[in-house]
Amino acid sequence: MTEITAAQYHLAKKTSIDMYIRLASGLLGILLNIVLIPEFGLLGIGIATIVSNLLYLLLSFVIKIKDLVWEIPYKSIAKCGSILLLCLGLSFLLRNFCNPLNGLYFVLHIVVIISVYVLLTMKSNFLKENY
Repeated sequence: MTEITAAQYHLAKKTSIDMYIRLASGLLGILLNIVLIPEFGLLGIGIATIVSNLLYLLLSFVIKIKDLVWEIPYKSIAKCGSILLLCLGLSFLLRNFCNPLNGLYFVLHIVVIISVYVLLTMKSNFLKENY
């Protein structure tokens, strides 16, 4: 989603703005990793990554280019979000009903999630939508 919201900087040929936003979110990610990894380990890495990516998304929503006729594709963002939620729900169900110690579980999990994602994406014609 961040690539969709940051497209405005490329359309206006102001890629330096995108660079500064990426730099700010990257620095936040590094700082959060330094703080969170000793305490939480791999979970700390995940938290730091999510927070820094959310900062990037938020800044790309807030910092807009004046006089640029460009609308944020809320419909596409909603489609991505709904597909993500469905895949997360399916992942949760698979984890609770399958034996996670079995190596086949991981392969099955990946195949099912990718298949559902591809089918939902194709069904919603997301790939054909213009930005």
